[in-house]
Amino acid sequence: MKQIGPNVSISANARIGVGVRLVTALFLMMLNSSGNALVIHAIVGWNSSIGRWSRVR
Repeated sequence: MKQIGPNVSISANARIGVGVRLVTALFLMMLNSSGNALVIHAIVGWNSSIGRWSRVR
């Protein structure tokens, strides 16, 4: 299950893993987000990777 909150933009080719929660975030191209991560109030740039169980603010 993925939870996409308000004010979230996801660019083409972004891969969002299972259990990821997104709130007020911008994801640019070629992002890889592993499972159960939490991203709040963040801009995640090109060719980035967010690890499993990460918290990004």
